[in-house]
This record gives sequence, structure tokens and C-alpha cells, in this order.
Amino acid sequence: MAQSYLLRSVSLFAHITDDELNALASEFVSQTVHKGQIIFNQGSTTSSLYIVRSGVIKITSFGRNREITYVAMRESGEFFGEFSVLDGLPRSGLAVAETNSELLVLTRPALFRFLELHPSVAIRLLVNVSRRLRFALAATDVLMPVNPHAKIANMLIELAERYSADDSLNDKSVKLGLRMRSEDLAAIAGTTTELASAVMDEFQQAELITVERAHVVAVNILGLRDYIKVMDT
Repeated sequence: MAQSYLLRSVSLFAHITDDELNALASEFVSQTVHKGQIIFNQGSTTSSLYIVRSGVIKITSFGRNREITYVAMRESGEFFGEFSVLDGLPRSGLAVAETNSELLVLTRPALFRFLELHPSVAIRLLVNVSRRLRFALAATDVLMPVNPHAKIANMLIELAERYSADDSLNDKSVKLGLRMRSEDLAAIAGTTTELASAVMDEFQQAELITVERAHVVAVNILGLRDYIKVMDT
């Protein structure tokens, strides 16, 4: 099933079994949107989860004075709308199609029916969304980069500063007090596991991170900061 194949690349569902994935795929419906079309507004009460099958969707969040506080692009295999589908609260941002796009849509009732039958999946979803929320909250005062490489680099720096296993930070190399796999980084960044894995490989080859058994165990903060500066120029 094509939808199951796409869902397997979505970081939000990276840890569920094939049987669970096939059952979940049957709950999604397809939606076509055109360039410039608004999918939902900030503050609207829609509560579906969206996965980009093709095209590009721009997510923008605004502060009280309509200043932009967050911008992200969602492309094929990436998702958005996960907070409202879980808590039912108004949307925290505006979603607009940057190009003609094909989406897979999962409604809140359909998700909850699935989770009632597969309660273990709910725990794994909670972990992934909770990790992403930590960084979404941290980004409210700083406009986060749209480029996924720069975004993951910023997140690794944030992880090193927050969860260092050492008593003091060393800008050259910081040992992490927790271990992150590519799918964990993908879930936080809202990108695909394949892209996060490729970024990890690139960073490892450039000696910006240390990887052991597929987990990031140390971060070169100074090197990543220099990398971000180069990306910004």
C-alpha cells in the first residue's frame, strides 16, 4: 500500500509495527490543495493531522503583534498539525500551500479510534510530540531557520547545552546526557527520517558529532556554530 510506504518514512510513526502502520494507513484520506491555498489559519479549530505526499507547505506562527515567531517548510514525507490533533485546541500557526500539493489527512476522531485499539502507539506518539514541543517552545522568541541542516544543527547545540553529561560545557566537544537517533532528531525537526539520517552522516564525517551505535553521543558546539554561520552567508 502506497500510503503505508509513505507513513514508514514519517518520523512520527517510525517506531510502530508494520501491522499497526497498515491499520493506521487505512484511516487517512487524500486531499489536493493548490498554490496559495490556506489549509488552516492560526487560531482555527480544525483538528486534523496532515502528511505531505507531494509539494511544499509553509507553516508560520505569529506573536501578539503579528510579528513572525516561527517559520517552517513541510515537504514530502513531513507532517504538520500534530498538536491540535492530540489536544483539540486551536491551531498555533498558519498553514499555506507554497505549491500545488497532495496531502494525507488524519482526523482527530479517526486517530483516537486507532489509538484505542493500539494503546502502545499512543505512548510512542506522546514521546515524539513531547520532544518536538520542547523545541517549539524554545523557538518562540527566536525565528528558527527553514533549512533542515541548520535546524538540526541548532537543535544539537540546544541538546548539548541543556543535557550535557559534563559539569561544564566545552565548546569543542560536549558529551550528551541522552542519546538521540536520526528518527528522534527527525521527530523534533519535523522532517523525514531519511533526511535526518543523511544530515547525521554529513555531520559525523565533518566531525561535528560523534555517533555510537546509531546514536549521537557527543556534539562539537563550536563546529556546529561555524557551520550555521556558513549556511547563513
